[in-house]
Amino acid sequence: MPSYPKPPTTGQVDDYHGTIVADPYRPLEDSDAAATRVVPEATDALEHVGVVGGRLALAYLRDAHSRLAIVDLDGRNAVDVELPGIGSITELSGRRRDDDLYVAFTTFASPSTVLAVRMANGDVRKVPRPDLAWDPDHFITEQVFVASADGTRIPLFLTRRRDVTPDAKAPTLVHGYGGFNIPTGPGFKPEWLAWLHNIRAGTAYPPTLVTTGDHDDRVVPGHSFKFAAALQAAQAGDAPILMRIDTDAGHGLGKPVGKLIDERADVLTFLELALA
Repeated sequence: MPSYPKPPTTGQVDDYHGTIVADPYRPLEDSDAAATRVVPEATDALEHVGVVGGRLALAYLRDAHSRLAIVDLDGRNAVDVELPGIGSITELSGRRRDDDLYVAFTTFASPSTVLAVRMANGDVRKVPRPDLAWDPDHFITEQVFVASADGTRIPLFLTRRRDVTPDAKAPTLVHGYGGFNIPTGPGFKPEWLAWLHNIRAGTAYPPTLVTTGDHDDRVVPGHSFKFAAALQAAQAGDAPILMRIDTDAGHGLGKPVGKLIDERADVLTFLELALA
């Protein structure tokens, strides 16, 4: 059994609506108390914590992508885990008696995959998953930094096929989002991957439903029309390439419930037919 630090206790009592309630662990409510400072505050944002194998697993956000560290329950013997590239940790799973921590990890080139991390030393292995129609290792993601107009240092991800030279001549899809204290890290979107692949004539593409709103003033509907048309023209297989256009609809914020229900129904119907 792991050994946990023993917190101090007091004879503190509280009057809870006329009922006297013992509160012996009041010192733990002090964020500056030594007994509660197992892991010191860091520049990186702490997003997920798990107790697995008698140690702490700590998932941080650093420059908009994930970092994983392992420490003892008293905060000592820290180990930085070498993740398989730039990506996002979406979930940590494991029990206190397990030897391995299981991590859901996603990148720009691969949907969520499961990594098994040995808590004793931080070694990583990939858990087998169904075969993909592409090899994520054929793509590479690099991180650079740019300066905004006021000098703020902004992290930027560059994802490309390994055989593409990143220069001013390479066609580039630019995506950015920020606001509401919501970081946008690496994530997998099949439409981005299709763009990175480039639409190639004679390719058997999977069933695809492209959705847009005819009054979207943030993502121009014409881009969706061109993408769907190019896929249809290049399709060599029998899978449908369909376009759903929501009339009198914008980017999505404030969309009436009725329209949301209609959209979900169409998407689920498409999935049922595509996966049948």
